[in-house]
Amino acid sequence: MMRNILLFFVFFLSFLSARSQALSQEKQFLTWFFTAGQNKNKKNFLYVPEQTKYTTDNLRKTILKDTLKSTWGTADKLVLTKKEKDYVKKSIDKMESDISLNDIFPNAKIIAQDTLDMYFEKYKPLGWEMLYNKNIHGFYSLNTPIFLRKGTVCIFQYGYYCGSLCGNGEIAVYVKDKTGWKYFFNLSNWVS
Repeated sequence: MMRNILLFFVFFLSFLSARSQALSQEKQFLTWFFTAGQNKNKKNFLYVPEQTKYTTDNLRKTILKDTLKSTWGTADKLVLTKKEKDYVKKSIDKMESDISLNDIFPNAKIIAQDTLDMYFEKYKPLGWEMLYNKNIHGFYSLNTPIFLRKGTVCIFQYGYYCGSLCGNGEIAVYVKDKTGWKYFFNLSNWVS
């Protein structure tokens, strides 16, 4: 009995340690992404932590392939092993909504997807105008970063929305070397 309790305790501590390491990895990547990466540092911004069916379906369609290739026609590519592909599929299937930018940027604020849906449904076609009146001039939609190869490769999807014809987003591959994270190549992008 005591042995079972001890085994459970060791398993539980291992789980907490692995989750803590994953959160630290996410925090490190997101800090780089919003400060030194593709985006300018935003001291105050809104984000939607929930994944929608559309964004996870788009992610699934784009990255569940044996070879991920750049959309820009360059030779850049990433060949996934079967084990990596299975891991990516499982990661997408269980995407969590617990991305918290508040640990990175104290002034970051969450806006709930159902709040946005209400504005866009209730005030058609004036949803953005109503959001602007509430001092909401844009927001990010983020997916949980997917790390491969001992945390040296990251697949990340984001979108930035700032109006009916204002926004951009992409799914991209990033790599980490001795100096830190670097943009590797684009898998899918959109601009409005």
